[in-house]
Amino acid sequence: MKVGWSFLATLWLGCGGGQQGPIEPVVEEPPAKRAGTVSLANSTVYAIEVAYLNEVDASAPRIVRTTVPVGQRADISDAVLPAGIEVEFALVLIPPIADGVRVRRKIQVAIDGDVVLVVRLIDEADPFSVAIALES
Repeated sequence: MKVGWSFLATLWLGCGGGQQGPIEPVVEEPPAKRAGTVSLANSTVYAIEVAYLNEVDASAPRIVRTTVPVGQRADISDAVLPAGIEVEFALVLIPPIADGVRVRRKIQVAIDGDVVLVVRLIDEADPFSVAIALES
């Protein structure tokens, strides 16, 4: 089979055989952050009170309080929060009055879509063994 020179030249140029300029590196933009809500999944044997200062409306900041019963999941942000904002949530485990102790923890959350805080006890007999994990 005979192949003409013009066909080979076209094939060669089409495959990058011709002169090319410098190759520019591809710079990928990080994905844009997303607005979202924060919820808490209570996997402890205690009810949990959660509070945070919602400063989204700078002219009317407000404290948002939520109680999450044992074994339940609840929205603790009370609204969709803007992307990229950082919010500090204060959590309080509420053991029976007879125990006489309240365990407090704080967690800082950066909003990038919906976030779930999972709260559990490492040792169910010890309310001070609180572990908080972030799911998103």
